[in-house]
Amino acid sequence: MAKKVNKTDEQFANVEDNLSKAGLFVVKNQKKLLKILGLILVIIASFLVFNKYYTIKSFFPTKIYSLETINKSNSDLSQAQFNFDNRNYEGALNGDTAINPIDSSTTINKGFHDIISDYPHTEAANLSNYYAAICQLNLGSKLDSSQYFEEALISLNNFETNDEIISSLITGLKGDVYMELDNTTEAINLYKSASTDYINDLTTPYFMMKQAHVHEINKDFSSALEIYKTIKSEYSESQEGENIDKYISSATNRR
Repeated sequence: MAKKVNKTDEQFANVEDNLSKAGLFVVKNQKKLLKILGLILVIIASFLVFNKYYTIKSFFPTKIYSLETINKSNSDLSQAQFNFDNRNYEGALNGDTAINPIDSSTTINKGFHDIISDYPHTEAANLSNYYAAICQLNLGSKLDSSQYFEEALISLNNFETNDEIISSLITGLKGDVYMELDNTTEAINLYKSASTDYINDLTTPYFMMKQAHVHEINKDFSSALEIYKTIKSEYSESQEGENIDKYISSATNRR
C-alpha cells in the first residue's frame, strides 16, 4: 500500500503548464514548488534577521549582509518573479527596463542572473537558481537551443535544499533537461530517483509515468507496462492512477 502524503504535499496548490515544447514534459508541480520555496524564504529571513544585520552562517561564518541589502535582494527577486509569472522569461532571466508613464524615467530591473551574482549565498540567490532553470528550459524550447538546456542543468545543480519533496522535484527537472538533450538513459535514471527518493502519493506516480513514457519512446513496452501496473496497484487514487487502464491496454497491445 502506498505511503501517505505528508502535510507538505497537501499545501500544494493547483498546477499550471509552463513548458511549451512537446518533447519537454510539463512540470506539473512548478507553482506548488514555488510557493513552498517562497514560504521557506520568508521563514528563514524572519528568523535570521536580527537587529540590522543578517549572518550567512551556513556558507561564510564571517559574512554579514545588512538588512537593507537583504530587503533589496528580496525586492529584486519580486520584480524578476513578476516577469516570470507573466512568462517574460528573457526579462526574468537577464533583467529588463521599465519606463514610468508619468515622468518617462527608466528603471533597470535585475534578472535572476543578476540576483545570483549580486547577492551570493542569500536565499534570494538560491531561489533564483530554480527560477533561472525554468526560464532556461522555456527559452531552450522556444529557441531550440541546447545551450539553454545545459545552462538549466547548471542552475539546478546550484540550487540547494534539504526538503525531500523539493529535492525530488529538482531531480525530476534534471530528467526533463536530459530528455531535451536526447539522453534518455540519464533521464530514466533521474525519473527513477525522483520517484523513489521520497515515496509519496503525489510525486512518485507522477515521475513513474515519466519513466514509463521514456520506455515507450525507446519501444520498451514491457518495462512501461510493468510501471503502469505498479501505479494501478499502489497508486490507484492518484491523478495518474485514474486513467492508468488505457495505458496498460495500449502497452499490452504493443509488447
